[in-house]
Amino acid sequence: MKNIKALWITLLIITFILFYFLIPLEVYNKSPFIIAGIGGVIFTILLAQVIFNFKDWNDYIVKTKHSGIKKYKYTPLLIVPGLIMYFVFLSTFLIKKMITLKKLDIKPLEK
Repeated sequence: MKNIKALWITLLIITFILFYFLIPLEVYNKSPFIIAGIGGVIFTILLAQVIFNFKDWNDYIVKTKHSGIKKYKYTPLLIVPGLIMYFVFLSTFLIKKMITLKKLDIKPLEK
């Protein structure tokens, strides 16, 4: 059981590193909002798995009447870290883009 939790934690860290550091600027330039959104969704799903340890996909969506399990009550709160990670990934892209423009000495158009 601990090996599975370690796997989910490792995948969560790899997702963060991938979307924060490793995706090149050329890929982000194609569609930054979609790529940051994909990263935020993957991060949210993995975070839910790490915290609540769902057994399978039905465990995410199926709740019996008498289960009384608290993890279903708190699962929607994981949207907040997902949105935060979306903006972190998007801002990383924008910062990388600004740094690249400064290195190439390209100035924005002035009115």
